[in-house]
Amino acid sequence: MANKPIRPSLLPLAEHCGYAVKLSEEHAEGSSAAEAGTKFHSAMAEYITTRKGDPRLASIFATMPKHAKAEPELPVSLVDPETGETLSEGTTDLLLTHDDLSLTNVDFKTGNPDKVDPPDDNLQILTYGLAAAMARNAPRFRVGLYFTEYPPLRLSRWFSDGADYWAILDRVRAAVGRDRNQAVRGPHCDKCYRRTHCEAWMMPAALGETALAPYTRPAGLTKQNAPEALRVVKAMEDALEIAKAHLKDFARENDGIIDGNKKWAPVMVNGRRSVSIERLEEAGLLPLIEEKGLVRGGGKIEQFRWVNANGKAGKENGAVSDWLGGKNNG
Repeated sequence: MANKPIRPSLLPLAEHCGYAVKLSEEHAEGSSAAEAGTKFHSAMAEYITTRKGDPRLASIFATMPKHAKAEPELPVSLVDPETGETLSEGTTDLLLTHDDLSLTNVDFKTGNPDKVDPPDDNLQILTYGLAAAMARNAPRFRVGLYFTEYPPLRLSRWFSDGADYWAILDRVRAAVGRDRNQAVRGPHCDKCYRRTHCEAWMMPAALGETALAPYTRPAGLTKQNAPEALRVVKAMEDALEIAKAHLKDFARENDGIIDGNKKWAPVMVNGRRSVSIERLEEAGLLPLIEEKGLVRGGGKIEQFRWVNANGKAGKENGAVSDWLGGKNNG
């Protein structure tokens, strides 16, 4: 096998795009959501081991299927029985062993179920379950997803030793063997957390115009191609937001951007305020109303505004350009 083992969490993406694996390894940025998930998993593992901790953890664990043994945070490896090569390795959140030696593998999620494949088709948790079942010669196993904010536990069907095991193994083999230097665009990009580093997803503007050409006329849209048109537009919008952020940073660090005889720079301008807000302020009621969240007083807004290269304002009335949009900092 040319590729090295990958984490089970990357397998759902690797099934569609090997480049997503490479990006995840090269850009292993953290996030507040990931940190929250790590804290929850650690707390749950401690509760299962000690039966001490937050009462909410106890109520969640009480919903788990009846079992003879519970093992949290268990390292597992999926080894190809034909070649002896390790395909995937990681740590499963919870493994339950039943009286008949069958297994239930549970993965805890702190995010939204809309962005996660269902248990019967989720290659991440199927790999966890298969790895444990093969290592322990379990006659069958099932997997489950528990979303902390969207209970209850969602269980898959039972997978029996034999054709089921080989079918999952073949999926993992294919995912691990994908070319990790080739990016593949598609609906799976919406679930890729490293897509902002992917040139195929961000799409240069020139290619974007070409990709949009078939959809710029009403007659060019059909029920079949409308989803792809939506993905192209969304990809361009997301890429534009990223480019705008980089341009603003560049302008701040380099004293603006010179374009011909114009100089663009981010400036702070006052947000618009309605007459009613001004009257509330005059009456001394604005702080109370704002505290209750009933109105907002129009804070500072960062926008790009051009001035002549000699430093004089480009528009005497102070109008601002919206070519890069604004960012409310109020």
